[in-house]
Amino acid sequence: MLEKQSSFSRTLANVGKMGAYYTDLEHCRDIAKMFHFPEGQEVSCLEPSIGNGEAIITVTGAKENSDIKIFGVELNNETACAVKKNPYIT
Repeated sequence: MLEKQSSFSRTLANVGKMGAYYTDLEHCRDIAKMFHFPEGQEVSCLEPSIGNGEAIITVTGAKENSDIKIFGVELNNETACAVKKNPYIT
């Protein structure tokens, strides 16, 4: 039986992040164009794999809209402790 081998390899940066693969912010800005969050109304967003939080902050425009409340889940304890300090993460 033939075994399939992946040609995908981790970059050194991703190995350093314990295999975390964050969505690059250019793609996040493109994704943000698909959404419109109302001003003056609180909107809650749940990120099930929040990482450093930059992707969801960029997609929602939370830096420009204080009505965006971001909640997240992160399994890596070190990353979770760091993201808790981010003022845009509720």
